[in-house]
Amino acid sequence: WDESEDELIDRNELTNMISTIYDRAGIKNRKGDQHPKKRAEEIIAKLDVSGDKKLSKEEFINGCKNDPVIRNLLAPST
Repeated sequence: WDESEDELIDRNELTNMISTIYDRAGIKNRKGDQHPKKRAEEIIAKLDVSGDKKLSKEEFINGCKNDPVIRNLLAPST
C-alpha cells in the first residue's frame, strides 16, 4: 500500500487501501462517516504517534493489533 515507497502510509495511500477493502467486502455505502477519506483521516489521527500525518509500519501494526475501534474502522460490519 506504500505507493510512494517511502516506508510510510499517508492519507491518500490509506484512502486507497480502505477503498479496496470496501470493494472486496462489497461495502457500497461510502457516504459520511463511511467515506474512505474520512476513515483514513480518523485512523491517522488516532495512530500517528510521531505527528507527521503519516503512519509508519510500526504505528499501523500496533494500532491494528491494539485498538478494536481501528479494526472496526478498517473492516466495519456490513
